[in-house]
Amino acid sequence: MIELTYTVSEAEFVGAATKLASRSRIRRTLKVVHYLAVAVVFAAGLFLALGGSVALGVFFIALAAALPFYPRYVNRKVLRDSYRGAPFMHSAIKAHIDKTGITMTYASGSSVNAWEGHQGCFETEDLIVLQVSTTFIRVFPKRAFTAEQLTGFRKLLAAHKLSPS
Repeated sequence: MIELTYTVSEAEFVGAATKLASRSRIRRTLKVVHYLAVAVVFAAGLFLALGGSVALGVFFIALAAALPFYPRYVNRKVLRDSYRGAPFMHSAIKAHIDKTGITMTYASGSSVNAWEGHQGCFETEDLIVLQVSTTFIRVFPKRAFTAEQLTGFRKLLAAHKLSPS
């Protein structure tokens, strides 16, 4: 049994959710479509510039140069707004982790998830993130664990085929 009390910072939440999104097959497919759109906008700009409409062509080329940064900015903004709009995320979280699952207690209530209710897991340098659904994650900062607790948590994850990748 592992007992933790911790908080999740905005940067930790946004980083974990962004990493989850980058692992998604849909996200990778959308990224390909996005880059194809960038190429089309760039080609249109080049065609316009060479065809005599230099100002409009330059605008399209500049737009194509800015487009690759837009989804990342929007995603991070939405995630920051989600974090800031959820008061329970700013307060202490208590986690009770054992062989049956994880019980999380927040200022606003609690939730219980059996291990079978988790779809996957990944690890970053500072976090272990459990994926509950395609849009919901549980973020565990490694700083919340002692070395022994972290080893025990990884063993529980492995026992339930959720080893971090």
